[in-house]
Amino acid sequence: MRRLLDGGVSATPDLGFGVVDVRDTADLHVRALRAPGMAGERFIASGRYVKLREMADLLRAELGAQAHKVTTRNAPDWLVRLSALFSAEARVAAGELGVIRHQDAAHAKAVLGWQTRPVERSIVDCARSLLELGLART
Repeated sequence: MRRLLDGGVSATPDLGFGVVDVRDTADLHVRALRAPGMAGERFIASGRYVKLREMADLLRAELGAQAHKVTTRNAPDWLVRLSALFSAEARVAAGELGVIRHQDAAHAKAVLGWQTRPVERSIVDCARSLLELGLART
């Protein structure tokens, strides 16, 4: 998120991840701790899978001038793979190009009544927090 905001990502590769708000993750932990009979249970704390391109577009739309450094370009797969020859970070990214990893939090929802806030809100709230704390420069 910080790198998107401060221009450290010059073009978005075809990558993404399941987004979950830290506030929702904390809520899940509290629910699991308070619910009886949860010893040994495992819960996945994940929201919808979101690609970096969608995040970048959302930041530009919601943050206006504060997101002027957020890229509008896509990194073609061939460029990421070429970069992987020289960069460990690109090497990791190249192996994930186009892969979508959906995580199912249905167990947490069914057993604990857990819900996440909309991923769009989490992404924008995270960005605003980084900006307010001076952890990302626009």
